[in-house]
Amino acid sequence: MYKSQQWLLNNDNVQDIGTYFVETLDYFGESKDIELCENGSNTLVTDQNKLDYVTKVANYRLYGQVRTQIEAFMKGFSSIVPTDLLKIFDNRELELLMSGLPTIDIDDLKENTTYEGGYNPRSKPVTFLFQVLHEYDAKEKSEFL
Repeated sequence: MYKSQQWLLNNDNVQDIGTYFVETLDYFGESKDIELCENGSNTLVTDQNKLDYVTKVANYRLYGQVRTQIEAFMKGFSSIVPTDLLKIFDNRELELLMSGLPTIDIDDLKENTTYEGGYNPRSKPVTFLFQVLHEYDAKEKSEFL
């Protein structure tokens, strides 16, 4: 999706491909057209409106498709924790409160690291880095990542 949206933004005469302000989705084998704006099925994407189209597609894909679930989650969550109390936290602090500290496996990180610039798993800076990471507590490991 990213590449197709980039292509639209970076090329001219996009109206020639016949794209309209509509997203076609597959719901259990049945196609359903979602208009991204009023009269979207009749609004051709052109060089003049392609940025608006890309913005509307991104908004629909990242929010519109899951809006019902997000609203249901927020309704349930706010019934437990008043919204006013949540306003004092930023997104990272709230995630930490809800999920706790992640478990970070340094050995797994070491095994799955790719090296560039002449470094390898036995390079002194690399071995030193992983020695230090093993000594970090969970919060420090999380902050490092």
